[in-house]
Amino acid sequence: MATDPLTQSEGTSADTLSHEQKLKTMLSALWDRSRHTVAERAALLQVAGNLWVENHLDEATRLRAVIPVWRDPWMVVGSATFTGDLAARLGLDNVFGDDPGRYPRVGLADVAARRPELVVLPDEPYAFGAGDGPEMFPGRRVALVEGRSLTWYGPSLVTARDELRAQLAAARPGG
Repeated sequence: MATDPLTQSEGTSADTLSHEQKLKTMLSALWDRSRHTVAERAALLQVAGNLWVENHLDEATRLRAVIPVWRDPWMVVGSATFTGDLAARLGLDNVFGDDPGRYPRVGLADVAARRPELVVLPDEPYAFGAGDGPEMFPGRRVALVEGRSLTWYGPSLVTARDELRAQLAAARPGG
């Protein structure tokens, strides 16, 4: 019988584990220094990717969002980016997703014209924070999120989904 790359045991399948159990197992495995081969790490990242692919939000909960990544000049997530795909899997419709640029320069009037319901401000690459960014979007809901969870691929994907969902939930209606 084959050894499961997630559980590292024979006869136990990751398919039988709950999402929480998978997450805890992956976190432990990522920091387990005995798992040092590329194949072992790749298998864990495959499982992390599957968690993102398997779990989609109900279409009724989707929000139109803008995701600035820089200020002065203002730059936002555009089309064909990892961040845009990840945001879509979190229930966000990128209002600049149709822009031909990956990270277009925009003016605040351009943002307002797209009528986002939510402004998602990551703390990297630009370090948006409570005192730097939200004030530029009066009357709009703002979610301050961890940039690493939103923009990095790799091991951070294991915890990113739950962390980002919690950060976005606080800014959603009724959140």
